[in-house]
Amino acid sequence: MRYYYKLLALLLCLGLLLLSGCTNSQKAVPTSPDALTIGVTPGPQAEIMAFVQEQAHQEGLELKLVEYQDYVQPNVDLHQGKLWGNSLQHEPYLRTTLLKEPKFKLVAAFKTISYPLALYPGQRPELLAAQVLQSSSQEQFQKPATAMKQESLAKLTIGVPNDPTSLSRSLQLLAAARYLKLKSPSQELYTLADIESLSQQTQLIPMDAALLPQMLPELDMAVISCNYALLYGLRPSQDAVFMENGNNPYVNVFVTSQANSQDPRLKQLARLYRSQATKEFILKHYQGAVLPSW
Repeated sequence: MRYYYKLLALLLCLGLLLLSGCTNSQKAVPTSPDALTIGVTPGPQAEIMAFVQEQAHQEGLELKLVEYQDYVQPNVDLHQGKLWGNSLQHEPYLRTTLLKEPKFKLVAAFKTISYPLALYPGQRPELLAAQVLQSSSQEQFQKPATAMKQESLAKLTIGVPNDPTSLSRSLQLLAAARYLKLKSPSQELYTLADIESLSQQTQLIPMDAALLPQMLPELDMAVISCNYALLYGLRPSQDAVFMENGNNPYVNVFVTSQANSQDPRLKQLARLYRSQATKEFILKHYQGAVLPSW
């Protein structure tokens, strides 16, 4: 019987320690009933909004952040009133969602950030004219200071992501860099069938976007999303030779309901998000892998 009581006491102590550990590991969030509940995805979206959350708290505006692992449910929850807004999607995705779900009365309130695609040299970097990139806020792409060497564009293997949206963006990036020509300049979603001209000695190799950094040593070039580039030690601002800029068509937006679009707190949130302090945080923290849209 004495052994039973000792075991019971030990189990109670362990339970208290586990509960204490769980409580200490959780990040405190505002409990005010007036807090604006905002959906985000893990990573930069959550980290940037957490930075804004701190700035907002100093002005008396409380934000409660809810992380999602997908892009569908946040718009559903926003439509149902479970969220006040969300920060996780780009404008083309929102437009597609509203076409599929016309009952969703959602609006893009302000631009936030973009995850630029960039072109990286692979096994034969001498094929590329290594130039210092010059950013232009008026254009979709950051262009080299001087023209690329057209005579070097033969016998190339270029890796591109195979999901429809990223493939379309990659083709536009390669067209802007003059590696290929597309049939229509106004189409929103391009496929390989939309290539008008490409050297017969140039091969595009679609593959899973996450594999491209790993396969870069086997390729001459690859178009890589900057979030995957960082995982493999690539620095977009230094290693890329051509990339989208912060105002490309796939810029992310803060989305809210039509009813909330007239809420004065939205203007306060937009000002805090698009502040110089937030811009400096993004540029310093992500080193070009995430770009502010302002």
